[in-house]
Order: sequence, then structure tokens, then C-alpha cells
Amino acid sequence: MDEGTAKIIFYTKSQRASLSKDSPIEEQTVFVPSDQLDAQLELVEEVKKVRRQCDQIPQVESFVAYEPNPFGEAIDWAYRCYDVTLPSQQDGFLFQRSIYLFNVLVALEWHPDEEYMARLESAFRRASDLLFEITDGWMAFGQVVFGGPELMDCADVQIMASNRLFSRSWVGAMHADKRYPNDEKYMPIRIGRGLWKHNRRASVSWEEPEGYRTLIHEWGHYALTLTDEYLETRRLVFSEKGRRAEATDRILVQAPMTTVVMPTVHSFSDSIMSTTEGTSELVSRQWRKLSERFRKIPSIRVPHQLVRPDRVPVPLPRMRRQGSLAGAPARPAAHLPAWERLRERLTTFALPDDIQLDHCWVYIFQGATPDHPGAARRAARPSAGGATRPDRRGRANRRLDLRQHRYISDDRRRAAACQSASHAGQH
Repeated sequence: MDEGTAKIIFYTKSQRASLSKDSPIEEQTVFVPSDQLDAQLELVEEVKKVRRQCDQIPQVESFVAYEPNPFGEAIDWAYRCYDVTLPSQQDGFLFQRSIYLFNVLVALEWHPDEEYMARLESAFRRASDLLFEITDGWMAFGQVVFGGPELMDCADVQIMASNRLFSRSWVGAMHADKRYPNDEKYMPIRIGRGLWKHNRRASVSWEEPEGYRTLIHEWGHYALTLTDEYLETRRLVFSEKGRRAEATDRILVQAPMTTVVMPTVHSFSDSIMSTTEGTSELVSRQWRKLSERFRKIPSIRVPHQLVRPDRVPVPLPRMRRQGSLAGAPARPAAHLPAWERLRERLTTFALPDDIQLDHCWVYIFQGATPDHPGAARRAARPSAGGATRPDRRGRANRRLDLRQHRYISDDRRRAAACQSASHAGQH
């Protein structure tokens, strides 16, 4: 537990004046300005990230964080529980007697510009507000740490360069499990550059409502161990089995049944887990799962009678950037020629005639040469959704989004495009 993080006092201007006059300042207290609410948070529990995740956290010499920083330098904690004390005259605000604050590590596969980072920070603030609301004030994001590819192996959330990637997560992947002594279950949430909408063939920014709601839906799987509520099981018969049964007139035949898991056709639930884009509630029977892992939360959800705020009443989460996103030296930039010239260059490759170059990705691989294109195949193996994984040394191969669409999965075509250490492909 870091020194200086045992107690956090969020203060308004009026309370700060009284604190400086009447209250002794403890060594382990951090004061954070607040526009809306005076509150005191006292640390009572800290849970570390799983060992497999902690072992991959890189050491950094510098980082950029909003000051004052109430959470210290260490980023190996998964969540902290604080007891909350409010002045009596502020009891009308929504705050539980305790709150769980998560430490979210976010790794980006590329180095985005400042505009994208500002939108991303806004998305995680809104996601934290939604988490606070659906848990009736018991949970929020404490801090969000953004890093580049160096955080890929220890992240809670991986943001891949592709904008055609569907979000995915594992239930309970953030937590240690006795059935997996080596933390094999740990698996980060993986999302794309934006929320891909395949019907519209376009991506939506994560700061839009359907974007940050999807983030909390996946966080519900990963951190809260909640399961999907938009799936159901049905007992069905294969069509050929049914036809054979119908062929015999007026004779009852027992056809073997098959259990199929499929999406629910109609969903009238308000639960955040009943749709991938979520709502503003967690009203299902899964509430008990929260109390089983987070012991301060009651096992029976008690609807609040107070008016809910539209955001966490104190300035949380705190944002932090480190590694290659905090001014540290990044990898050398690769500048490709203008699209017109690059298109001419790509036409010289032995690509199939049906490839539409206006709907292509370009991959830039480390270690690939014209004489040894196989290095590219070993360096990056496409996963489900088309994203590249880091190679064995943890280096993330870069993908450049030219016109938002497709890539080739066939090895023969891929090798043909490696003549200049680049790969064009089609989905």
C-alpha cells in the first residue's frame, strides 16, 4: 500500500478554508479539489491484480498524472475499497457508506493524437459515471492509466488499431481463481479503435452513449463476473431428423434433440447485461454476485430513494499517462507515401485480381524482408476479428488503416505482399 494514499479528502473552496484553520493535516492524507461535494474517503482494503498481470507491468521512470495524485505511483492494484464520510448537511447526495474504486490499465496498440486521447479520456469518465449509477453508488473507476504497446501484456483493456473489431471479454478474468494456479484465466478486455457497427459499416466513438455503455457491459464480465442476459438455450431438432420423422404417416418417432445457445429475439429487460450496449440499470438476479466478491455491498439490492446525480459527485476517475504516451521515446515513425502513389506501388504485388485496394489494410511488420516474408507470418497471427497480437518479444506490429475495410487471411496472398515489408489484405 503506497504511502500517502490512506485517506482522500475531496473539498470545496468553503471546506478547504475550515480545514486549514481547525483540522490537523495527517501525513497520509491527500486533498483533492471538488466542485460539487465535500467527502472523505478512508482506505480499508486493497486487492492486487493477479500475479500473471503484475509480473508484466513495466517499470517506468516518469508518468503524467492529474495533480494532486491520490493513488500513488504503483499501478499493480486491481481495486481499493474506501469508507465514505460526508458532512451531515450533505446527506442528500448519493454516496454509499463505502465505495470500490478500480485501477484500469488501458493499452493502445498505436500512438494516437491528442484529439483521440481527449475523446478516450471522456469515454472512460462517462463509463465510470455509468458504473457508479448502475451499482447504486458502490463502484466507480478510481484512476485510468493509459499506455502504449508496452502495456499490452498487463492491460485490463486493450485498444487495437483496427476499427473493425468486435468487443470481447472473459467472465471474471480480472480475478484470481483457484482452478487456475498460473492465472490462465486472465485475459484483457479487447476493443477496437471505436465501436464497430457492422450494419452501418462504420465505427462510433467510445465517448458516445452506445460506446461507453459497451465498455461497462464488458467491464461487467471482466471485473464484476456478470454473465450475458441476452442469450437463451433452446432444444431443437436437425432438419433432416425432422423430415425423417414426418415421412412416416401417423407414427410417433423420437428424434434426438440438440441444445443450442442463441440470442434472445426480444429483450424487455433494463439490465446493463441484457444487451451489449447496456442501459442504466443492474436490476437482475446477478446483483448477488457483486456482494459475494465485494463484501461491503449488500446481497439484496435496495432501491435508492434519493435523486441520483448524473455523474460521480467527486472528480473521479483520475487520468494518468505513462510510457510512450507520456513523452517517452516512441518507436521510429514509418511514413508511407501519399495514397495515390501507394496504390500504384501495391498494384505491382502479385495480388489476386478481385482485391479492391480502396478497401484494404496495410500491415507493417518488424523483421520481415523481401527474401524472408515468413517472418511476417510468424510475427503477427490474426485473431478473431482481424486484430494482430504482439509477437513473442511483446512487440506489437502496426496496422495502418487506409480506407477502413478489409484484409487477406490467406498465407499465400500475405506472403506476396511482403516484398516491401508491407501486407495488404481483404476481409
